Amino acid sequence: KKKVKNNTIKVYPNPVVDISTLEINTVQANAKAVVVISNIQGQVVYKSELFATQNNIKDKINMSNLITGAYTITVFFNDGDKKTLKVIKL
Repeated sequence: KKKVKNNTIKVYPNPVVDISTLEINTVQANAKAVVVISNIQGQVVYKSELFATQNNIKDKINMSNLITGAYTITVFFNDGDKKTLKVIKL
């Protein structure tokens, strides 16, 4: 029985003060991922494109300029998958 691999994301530290690390594990190498951070009103406050040459990407995100509150980090994978995490900015 073949195990189905999933795209996964982790973010730490959470809550975050300034720099958060987004760790992305992709099913396919040489994948493109789009990272979008939205505030609780749904406004996009950060967007970046990542190109994965391997299956594990670590991306440092500077959140020091964002106001205190809750945000969602969504990673859109080029296979149509997406993963969302909630992060608290202190």
